[in-house]
Amino acid sequence: MSTLKSYSCSKCGGILNVDRDQDVLDCPFCGAKIDYIDFHSEDLLTQADYCLFRKDYKAAEEKYNTVLSYEPDNFLVLRGLAFCAGSINSEKILDEPVNLSHCFYNGIIRLLGEDRYRLSPYAEYFAKLSEVISKAQEYNRFNREKNSLQLTLISAPNKDDISRKLDEAQQSLKVAEEDYAKLYAELKVLEPDVESVSVEEPKMAFGSVTPSYGLLRIGCAKCGGTLSFDKERKLYTCNHCGIAYGYSLFYGDPMQKAMAELKSGDYETADQRFSHILMFDQHNFEALRGRILCAGKWKAFTQIRLSEDLMKVDWQLVRQRVDEFHKYVIYPNEHLCNLIDKLMKLLKEYSDILVMMQIEPNNEEYPQKKQVIIKKYPTLLRRLMYIDRVHHGVSFDHTKTCFTIERLKNAPEALKRKDFVEAEDCYRVLNLDHPNDPLILHNWVLCAGKWSSFSEMKIEDFRSRNLFPLLMGRVLEAQELSPDEYHGFYDTLFKLLEFINQYHENELVLKECRSEENRICEDIKRLKLDVNDSSVMEEWTEATFKTENYEKVGLKLKTEFGELLPEFIKMDRELFGDHLSS
Repeated sequence: MSTLKSYSCSKCGGILNVDRDQDVLDCPFCGAKIDYIDFHSEDLLTQADYCLFRKDYKAAEEKYNTVLSYEPDNFLVLRGLAFCAGSINSEKILDEPVNLSHCFYNGIIRLLGEDRYRLSPYAEYFAKLSEVISKAQEYNRFNREKNSLQLTLISAPNKDDISRKLDEAQQSLKVAEEDYAKLYAELKVLEPDVESVSVEEPKMAFGSVTPSYGLLRIGCAKCGGTLSFDKERKLYTCNHCGIAYGYSLFYGDPMQKAMAELKSGDYETADQRFSHILMFDQHNFEALRGRILCAGKWKAFTQIRLSEDLMKVDWQLVRQRVDEFHKYVIYPNEHLCNLIDKLMKLLKEYSDILVMMQIEPNNEEYPQKKQVIIKKYPTLLRRLMYIDRVHHGVSFDHTKTCFTIERLKNAPEALKRKDFVEAEDCYRVLNLDHPNDPLILHNWVLCAGKWSSFSEMKIEDFRSRNLFPLLMGRVLEAQELSPDEYHGFYDTLFKLLEFINQYHENELVLKECRSEENRICEDIKRLKLDVNDSSVMEEWTEATFKTENYEKVGLKLKTEFGELLPEFIKMDRELFGDHLSS
């Protein structure tokens, strides 16, 4: 449950002012001061952890460093910075060494060697973490070697020799995996209790402050008087007793908090935050839209399902929120409002039919009506999501609204003309604001591959292979954040990228084999060797067989890629249509 905090001075009881320039709360009567960043370190840590999970490592690092300046020995902050350096977005990634295949090993190992880690109270833990990362690097090196040998074995002339090397590589891989498991178990033992090292209580700067707590509401929690909003200081003050409320709701990004709570399913708290935002910005698009979702207990329009859960929805409240959306939205769009109306009416009708089917189970009319709605629903939802995508993002002020709409228009245009720098920047910002939007995630993946369309994807495209770690990471993230119906699409894309990766590795080995063939030919000419000599023939034959073997493997991969790509393109068009429309 979200709470409001009222800050009053413990010395004189005066209302504390917010000094943004010096990052302090100060009492104008007796001069007591307190660092308000200290009071809200937990908010910063939450935001940093969210940025880390979203793989926005730069933003996460900035927030962790802000907290670190106040708490240099905070375990969670130090570990978070280490994860940022290694491009690790979650502690769960450490469960298996294969999850660290795209980790930036040198970055995290170098950071863990710095004095702030070696001399911290948790030095033993971070030293063990460095060992875990090093062992993961070793494991993934053996794993790549094993995969390469498996490719070679497909049509190698000397299978016994390759099989022996493959067995050795698999044995080394198994040992590395066992060593990793042991080190990781030791690391978990050394991990301190998070609660005992979490954010400390705020420290006084020059005096003391006493926070009192009340539930989020418009009336004063102490006397019941009316609260008025002070825009300049971003505080609510009671007209009767003078107490000040609310800085904890303004520190950081209130909309980000509300959206995070909506995403986590904490609809009550999210609704309170959206309502609070509307108190001083009654035209805020996302808050108006968010309150509709909170009323129905939905995380997003894309996640609304035709199920028995609809019978639990308070449709009267949903209707009220939809009416508020029509009345106050800053950029009224008749088509968008009509689509929301139609969707809510269709969902309510489906809910009513389910209720009637329970009351009159033998009435054949209701199942027929149910099937009609089931057929209508996907088309209506797709139309709503398309229009909603253009208008979604109206936030705290007119300027941000214009920037968001401008990005929504510029991003596909930049992608179409292959200006991947601008497109990447636009979709990166849009993705942070709308992390579950399927089309934004789809086009963000295209940016990583330097394609304006997946039809441009070619197995011979070594440029995309060089971008493989970023591309694969983004595909996995898009699959994780997209609704369930898109998971098959990303599974297929993952297979295609694996073909590109394997084909590239095969081409590298093939290039070496051809070089070896050329070397043997040059040696025969230069040294005037007898081509009928058994040793010369054996060497030449082995080199030729290797070359032919890898040529066959490459052809096989190319054929399988070519067979799968048209199916994937068809799936892409069915799901996303014209993905470059503004």
